[in-house]
Amino acid sequence: MPCIDRAVRVGALSFWDVLDIVLTEMCVERAAVAEEASAQVLEQSVERLEADQITHEALKALSTDAGAVVRTGETVPYTNVVLVSCVVFCERPLNPT
Repeated sequence: MPCIDRAVRVGALSFWDVLDIVLTEMCVERAAVAEEASAQVLEQSVERLEADQITHEALKALSTDAGAVVRTGETVPYTNVVLVSCVVFCERPLNPT
């Protein structure tokens, strides 16, 4: 699967910077985050997405069918998300910001 590398250096671009950009361009039908993530990561995920919380192992299993992986400069453990979409663009993305 292709890897889209957005990591400039550790901490840049952050996971949140990249996710916010992706959410303005992609119509997300479903999302999932690892339940092992920190409270702050889970809270910020809920603010941006209506994401299901699943185990990290289940998240890794979902990623095996990914069309692409985006690598960021993020170093916080379990700061990952699986975004599910059958279309590239839509009129109203899940994250309206």
